[in-house]
Amino acid sequence: MDNKIKQILYFVGILSRIEPTEKTFYLDMLKGSKITTPASTIIYDAYVSKYVRAQLIGNDDKTKGNYAGREGYNKFRVTPGKIREYYQLTADDAAYIRAGDIAYFNGKERKAEDSLYENVATYLKNAITSRMDLIVAELLSEGKYFADTGEEIKFDIPSVQTVKKNDVSDFKSFLRIMKEKITEYKRKSFDTPDRILVGEEIVNDLIDDEFFMNQIDKLGLANVMVDDKYVAIAKVFNHLLIESDPIVDMKGADISIAKGNRMTMLATKRLHPAFAGVDVLDSSGMPKKIASEYIMRNDSDVLNATAIFVGESCFTPIISNPKSVVRIDVTK
Repeated sequence: MDNKIKQILYFVGILSRIEPTEKTFYLDMLKGSKITTPASTIIYDAYVSKYVRAQLIGNDDKTKGNYAGREGYNKFRVTPGKIREYYQLTADDAAYIRAGDIAYFNGKERKAEDSLYENVATYLKNAITSRMDLIVAELLSEGKYFADTGEEIKFDIPSVQTVKKNDVSDFKSFLRIMKEKITEYKRKSFDTPDRILVGEEIVNDLIDDEFFMNQIDKLGLANVMVDDKYVAIAKVFNHLLIESDPIVDMKGADISIAKGNRMTMLATKRLHPAFAGVDVLDSSGMPKKIASEYIMRNDSDVLNATAIFVGESCFTPIISNPKSVVRIDVTK
């Protein structure tokens, strides 16, 4: 195997062992099966929302061929952009590492060189997953996001609905609206929402409601843990209400999914992490593709006598059933 490719694969192994330390609230919503390909373009099956009822097998006209519909999938293509971050290693940094030196990484004794690579990998992976989190938030908020190439990657999710705030002035009204919206969600998407994200204003209205607080206390719904990371506000008709995590875009502007009056209903099994192949160069300068969620490679800055470590991922979230992302704004 080419030495350059071998080194990249060694770094990939390190990256795969690293657990990101940054919180990724929206990235963690991708519970659907992972989609990977060594190619630049991802081909995936999008769920066609249809009611499915098994066919009755019979010999008479009343039963023969009696079924309501078929579940199907249509193939779609998406070419994700590239997420990239850099880490610069100086001669001073390298001076701390000599062959055979021992260092510690996450409290474990390691070879100094391995420890250095693991520290670099942690920095790069945190930066990349943080950007992934932002991409998912933008997609769930607007139904689209822009890749590094400027290309718009879009999924045809339903338009934002509006509900007047007067209709949710108390939890009894909120329950009634939730029941209607969940029923409508199931009818239109043929899915069931397992996560309902709500903004801070809605959360505050519910917390201030005495009936709501009494109900969650009686039903033991306070401090319900979700994935051991996030605390649910309540459980409504067996659907978890979770407060949206604050998040801003690269310019510091709030993302709509986290705004105070937004409610987003999700079937997380229809949200998939997807990864295309990453372009690299071998020792001879020939381009190659590596099928990996993340890669790390090193380069050199001769002028400044520094080593540059580059982390990359060709990631995109995929919504296999766009109708399963429902956004509702509670207005005054």
